[in-house]
Amino acid sequence: NGYPCAQQLLTAFPNLDSETKKYIQEVFGKNEDVNIKFFVDQSLSGTMTDGATRSTPPTNLLFRSSVGINPNVLNNGTKEYILAVFYHESLHAYIDFKYNQYLNGTIDSNTFKSEFPIFWNPTRIPESQIEKQQHQEMASNYVSKITSLLLIYNPGLNPEMANKIAWGGLENTTAWNMKANEKKNSIHDFCLIGRNIGYSSVLNNNNYQSYNLTKCP
Repeated sequence: NGYPCAQQLLTAFPNLDSETKKYIQEVFGKNEDVNIKFFVDQSLSGTMTDGATRSTPPTNLLFRSSVGINPNVLNNGTKEYILAVFYHESLHAYIDFKYNQYLNGTIDSNTFKSEFPIFWNPTRIPESQIEKQQHQEMASNYVSKITSLLLIYNPGLNPEMANKIAWGGLENTTAWNMKANEKKNSIHDFCLIGRNIGYSSVLNNNNYQSYNLTKCP
């Protein structure tokens, strides 16, 4: 409650394209044994962490995932940036879900590997590094998909700008580190424009309008 614009985005999000619909609506929306819940995470307020996904180990094959979103992002971010955060955090939940399917034998290792070639053998990854490794997967294989989703939502958005937003949260990955510093700085600055509307002391409050970004009322 209290974030009607973000709630509308969350409602529209699963239906923007067929692939998103596949993994959000058909997996998390139609199976009573699987659930993903979004909530406002006040503990993230004042931090640069946009969201945090916590998936609990399945009990009797019941899978639950909670996605906390930073209230600063919900209050100040553009719609496009908020949408990218929803997609990013949902991917964490989806990868967790498919990994649990692999662990309980619902899918085999080849199926898991075909969908997540970088993250395909997480049993050999220390638990503290799992989020980082999922980011490696996203940076290599999902940035273009997040970009496409943003352009479907807002066809007036410049594709280059949509791509920059899609990189949000994927710093320190191998794909990110291969970029020139000038490119990294450009992505970082544009994400701040999308994220920090309303309380940035560095950026002009109207910058987002010149890029056809839209803001929640």
